[in-house]
Amino acid sequence: MKKTLFILAIAAASLCGTTMPATQAAYAQGLKQPSPTNGQTTASDIKDNPIIKWIEFFINVLSVTILAGGSVMIAWAGIQYMTARDNAQNVQAAKEKIWNVVFGLVAYFFLYAFIQWLIPGGVF
Repeated sequence: MKKTLFILAIAAASLCGTTMPATQAAYAQGLKQPSPTNGQTTASDIKDNPIIKWIEFFINVLSVTILAGGSVMIAWAGIQYMTARDNAQNVQAAKEKIWNVVFGLVAYFFLYAFIQWLIPGGVF
């Protein structure tokens, strides 16, 4: 039953696609057809875009917050490591915290690189 429905859906979709007439764009009297841009944008078009400006602002704030937070957490884990002395659980917790912060900073670095690649021309 499922196979039959699937075949009927494919047949209906192919018939609709081949029987639809090709339409042409209708323009108001006196207006010209817009000139094609070949899909190319310039760097000034991208940098002047308000969405890109908001993305740049957000990434700047996020970068400062992450780097400052990472620095504070490494300092806090260092203090925790120094005060642990002979307590193995506190030493292990401090080491784990330091590795987690380092992993987070490296992950943010790769995320930042991906965003630079994703946005044409880079964010900055």
